Amino acid sequence: MNIEQVLLEKVKTTQTLSITPILKAALEASNRSYSQLSESRRNEEIYLQNEKWKAINDENDAFILEFTDNEAALFLKEQQNNIEGEYGEIFLTNKYGALVASTAKLTTFAHGHKYWWQGAFNNGEGAVFFDDRGYDDSVGGYVLGLVVPVKEGDEIIGILKVNLNILGAINQIILNSQQEHTGNFTLVRSGGEIIFEEGFEPLENRVPDMVSEKLQLGDDQSFLFEDSENEWLIGMSEIGITSGIMDGFDFGGTFESIDHKKGNTGESWYVINYRSMENILSYLK
Repeated sequence: MNIEQVLLEKVKTTQTLSITPILKAALEASNRSYSQLSESRRNEEIYLQNEKWKAINDENDAFILEFTDNEAALFLKEQQNNIEGEYGEIFLTNKYGALVASTAKLTTFAHGHKYWWQGAFNNGEGAVFFDDRGYDDSVGGYVLGLVVPVKEGDEIIGILKVNLNILGAINQIILNSQQEHTGNFTLVRSGGEIIFEEGFEPLENRVPDMVSEKLQLGDDQSFLFEDSENEWLIGMSEIGITSGIMDGFDFGGTFESIDHKKGNTGESWYVINYRSMENILSYLK
């Protein structure tokens, strides 16, 4: 079961999208406009644009359409529609965090202050940032934000964020791996919340306390666990790309904001395998 490979493939797709000429041209024009302002004037302009944006509810307002119906936005919508159900919002900001193009009206216009933007900017070095948002109201489901820096040479000229309906692909991998002799698999956060378990909503349940303690300790040794129904052999494996220690990648989130809840608070992801001891012993008879 290679969930990490699925995540890396999503990264490659997003990075390819980020360097398309149409997006780079939009960034160059936006950066040129903002760079002509002094820093204080630029910050004031972004603030005013942000306040104006938040005050407008009409998606068809002329100001909103400047960013959701421009050439780059239409290109992003085309990508969004190419794979039905794959994407939530896709949007692009310039190097100052101001919106350039989006597939829909977002809650804010300014993004440079947000943790995921700062994570991808990475002090000007750039990094792929996974934003484990939890439940996202904008798509009505579990969303993983994938944020990549857009570069021209060594300079970051913008940030592209793609909100992925990630559980579709991951669920299928997990369900295809579950067989009688392999036991059951769940995808969990290191804090104990269950992201995917067959038959339940994401983040609806937590792992048993004993399993949670092992996760907190980072102890990935197999162990026996007994509940009221059975005795289980439990194995755990951390998904490396979510650990925050792989060079060029970062992973995190914030618990709750205006458009999402039950977000990640600095946890990594684990795959946990539950195998019934009764089933294991039956193969030894």
